[in-house]
Amino acid sequence: MKKALFFLISILILASCKNTDKISNEKGIIYKENIQIENIPSTLKKDWWKEAIFYECFVRSFKDTNGDGNGDIKGLIQKLDYLKNLGITGLWLMPMSESHFNADGYDVIDYRAIEKDYGTMDDFKNLLNEAHKRNIGVIIDFVPNHSSLFHPFFENSASSKNSEYRNWYCWKDKDPNWVHPWTKNGKTWHKTDNGYYYGVFYPFLPDFNYKNPSVLAYMKDNLKFWLNTGIDGFRFDAVHTLIENDSEHQLNQPETHKVYQDFRENIFNKYPNIYTVCEAPFTGDSFLGNGTNEFNSTFRFEYNKYVIQGLKNETPRSIGKAVEQAIQSPSGSYFATLLSNHDPFAGLRPFTEFNKNETKCKLAASILFTSPGIPFIYYGEEIGMDTIDLSQVPYPDAQIRTPMQWDSTLNAGFTTGKPLRNINPNYTLYNVELEEKNPNSILNHYKKMIAIRNNNKSLSLGNYENIGVSDKNKVFAFMRKYNNEAIIVVFNVTKDNANITLDFSKTTLPNKAITPKNDLFDQNISYGEINSSNFSIYSLNIEPYSFKIMKLEL
Repeated sequence: MKKALFFLISILILASCKNTDKISNEKGIIYKENIQIENIPSTLKKDWWKEAIFYECFVRSFKDTNGDGNGDIKGLIQKLDYLKNLGITGLWLMPMSESHFNADGYDVIDYRAIEKDYGTMDDFKNLLNEAHKRNIGVIIDFVPNHSSLFHPFFENSASSKNSEYRNWYCWKDKDPNWVHPWTKNGKTWHKTDNGYYYGVFYPFLPDFNYKNPSVLAYMKDNLKFWLNTGIDGFRFDAVHTLIENDSEHQLNQPETHKVYQDFRENIFNKYPNIYTVCEAPFTGDSFLGNGTNEFNSTFRFEYNKYVIQGLKNETPRSIGKAVEQAIQSPSGSYFATLLSNHDPFAGLRPFTEFNKNETKCKLAASILFTSPGIPFIYYGEEIGMDTIDLSQVPYPDAQIRTPMQWDSTLNAGFTTGKPLRNINPNYTLYNVELEEKNPNSILNHYKKMIAIRNNNKSLSLGNYENIGVSDKNKVFAFMRKYNNEAIIVVFNVTKDNANITLDFSKTTLPNKAITPKNDLFDQNISYGEINSSNFSIYSLNIEPYSFKIMKLEL
């Protein structure tokens, strides 16, 4: 009887352990990877992302369908045709996981659950299906560095020095008084009754301890969980902050790169046709590795800084340099380019930066869509959404995360209820419905420039060459070339007319008679022949704040 009872108890214990991902011992919770890589065939063309134009969407502020004032997945599905008509082929969703504050999503409390205000996992899978029907790839934000202060793992970790999750976060008995890596007088270690924990961003965002193998295994399973839903990749948040060693070595550490190389080799490469792009502000190409062993792309924040400031100051040299640098990534990788995004450190909305100057908004978009790199648009940028006054929102980041402006009705057509945040006052003049009817609107300019890029592989896949110009104080010019096609782009970013000459002698353009086609943006503009007699002195007149796009068949 005792033997039988012992056998039964043993079976029950084994059954209770079967398929578990966590084992507790004297060292705390040990997590072992248990989610398998699934073969999810991509419905998108191979390497779709290399030619994609991405749209960054904050679901909570995009479109509400149930009147609760929060944007939701069903609302995004309703607006997929808008994105398709705009020419979008890639969609970046800001965090979709359940968060504590139910605000912007970067304070995760459950990595494998959909934010409850957004809908259900079935809604999310329906979104993927509908996006793929329209040949739109979907990538989601992934937050590896930190969790919410209210994540169950951290609450357990903070409850006792002997907590089974203690080593999942970074703890010290005394404050090490590290210097904050980017904020003067900022704190990195935060006090509790049971010691000090590390949180480089805010006290409510404690950093994970990636020196604990269980944390690494847990995050790898989180990645596989989402990839197994059929998503097309990730945008990684704050990748440079993952591992810290001491006060002088908190960012961009060698151990951090090893983590992402592990992700690339053992996860990303197992899912054909996915795309990964990372946020690593002002670290150059560091997180592109050798071009094939870390991320596919990193955001080139220097690009938008120089383009925006160059247009504000009317200095073409700095813009031209930014455009040129956008192609200088390691072979096999690509910089992601942008004019704005959800973070104020990247700048305010272009409409605000240019003091409501529509012409400069259009000029900036034209530079973006003719530049090398993979372009990203921030929602509402394409209609001239403004930056709302700080007094109208709860915190600074929310100034550029207000509800999308669909029409001139109450609440800008975003919701039938009370919106989560105030609507920007300019919605009655700048909204999708009005601008679709106006051929000269910012929206229709975006549509036209996106179509030009989508229809000309030289602009998405082509190489880049500078073209000499006779007046560098007004104009910059470059050539994009792919196979037997070349596109010459010339920008005048000043208030003055520019009668200039182009010098092709230092380019790979063949020195022979070539007649450009009519201008890609304005079909009414035609160009004279390029030949040996004018190869280094090709004359053009460029009006103030304008550009030319000349296509050549070689």
